[in-house]
This record gives sequence, structure tokens and C-alpha cells, in this order.
Amino acid sequence: YDSQSISKLPYKHLVIVTDQDNDGSHIMGLILTFFQKFFKSILDNHPSFLLRFVTPIVRVKETPKSSYMDFFSLQAFKKWSETHRCHEANYYKGLGTSSAEEAKEYFSASKNHLVLLTFRDEKCNRILSESYGEAYSEKRKEMIQNIDFESCVNYNEGKVCIRDFCEKELVHFLYANITAKTIIKAAMPCSPKALSKLIKLLVT
Repeated sequence: YDSQSISKLPYKHLVIVTDQDNDGSHIMGLILTFFQKFFKSILDNHPSFLLRFVTPIVRVKETPKSSYMDFFSLQAFKKWSETHRCHEANYYKGLGTSSAEEAKEYFSASKNHLVLLTFRDEKCNRILSESYGEAYSEKRKEMIQNIDFESCVNYNEGKVCIRDFCEKELVHFLYANITAKTIIKAAMPCSPKALSKLIKLLVT
């Protein structure tokens, strides 16, 4: 794609909508990798092509009469809760958790939920490849070993660099994924009954 062929596309942006939890981060990373591999020319010639529509993972009210405050990561909510108390807190596991009324609220204020995803430099391409490529398992181990458990992307800024997404958000999925695999692998010598109990604990 060049600037001329891009101008003929029937749409100017592609909006990614996923759950706001670790699994949603993983899915978004896969979509980014797909475009990086097969449609890099679009990203190079139309840097504002990819957008993410973010929805809150936690909504809180400080008092019964206050408006809802939205948090787009558990890390941001945890940091806020260290210095604040709330009257009400609601956790949204996925998009289906939101009510029809809340969905209308999000889309009616779409400018507050649309975030530009940018491949700012070659470091963005490299770290995205390292987060998924089969040849970069050691790089992923290094990312996990150096994880900042309090890190999160600030979606209120309206623009997110892919490098920040990988280092501050996707890394939490990588950590959770390898931790679950390690626990299951360690449990393999157990009896089927013990393994069944362990799996139930992991999924509940």
C-alpha cells in the first residue's frame, strides 16, 4: 500500500475492541502482529490507521452521589485505592459485563474511549516481534524477570506507543501465562484427582 491506494480504502481507521483484561491484551497484541506482518505498508504510510476502543475494567464511586470513575487497568485502580476509599466498585471481566445502558454511554462519548496506537520507531516493531516470535523465548523470559507489577498504560492520554503497550501491559499476560503453565507442569506427577482439584482452583 502507498498513500494513493490507502486514500481509496473505504475506511480511514480500524478500531480494535477487546476485553480490558490480560486475555484482551493478548488478543490485541496478536492483531497488532498480524498487521505488522501482512500490512506494514499501511502502518508506515498511514500511522493513525489503528485505534483501540478502551472500556473500563473497574468503575468506582467515591460517594453515593458521585459520578463513576473509570479505570482501564487493575494496576491503575490498585494505585488509586491506596490513597482513596470508594463507596462502590464494579469489576468488568469482559465486554459482555457492561449493560446496554453502559455501552450506549461509552459509544456516545467515543472520543474519550478511542486511543491511537502508534509504531513510533523500530523499537516498537522489535519488541512486538519479541513478545510473540518463536525465536525470542529468551527475550520473553527477560521481560518477565524484569516485570514491574505496578506498570500500566495510561489510556487517558489518547495515544499509546506499541513499545509501552508491550512493556507495561502485555507483559502482565506473559507473566500470568507462564506462571499458569509452570503450576500445571509441576502438578503433572500428581494423581488425576489432585490435578482436577488444582485446575478447578485455577479457573475459579
